[in-house]
Amino acid sequence: MVFTTLLFREDLSARELARANSLVMAGDRVTPTEQAKMVEEAGWILDDQRDTTTEYREIVLRDLRAYEARAELAAKVLGSAELEARLERKRKYLEGIEDGLLFRSFFVAEARE
Repeated sequence: MVFTTLLFREDLSARELARANSLVMAGDRVTPTEQAKMVEEAGWILDDQRDTTTEYREIVLRDLRAYEARAELAAKVLGSAELEARLERKRKYLEGIEDGLLFRSFFVAEARE
């Protein structure tokens, strides 16, 4: 199994954690250590974990710029409210990444025999 996920930095203070939570969509975010533990508790063997934040940041930034450049068409297809929601979410992700609160990780795991 392979997957990527947006994670919180390990050593966030209570204030940083509250801010990080305000930057992501609903749902619990975990640290890399917690994610690795969850994978193993689910019966998988964790083979690899890599930080892909730099690549993810570039993808989010390009996606944001593309939506902004074609905002009129995107609003026609998605509706203005949905477009604004997507733009805001991408801006928040970038803010969290650039401030060192959030990062993206790639996991590789195999099933236990």
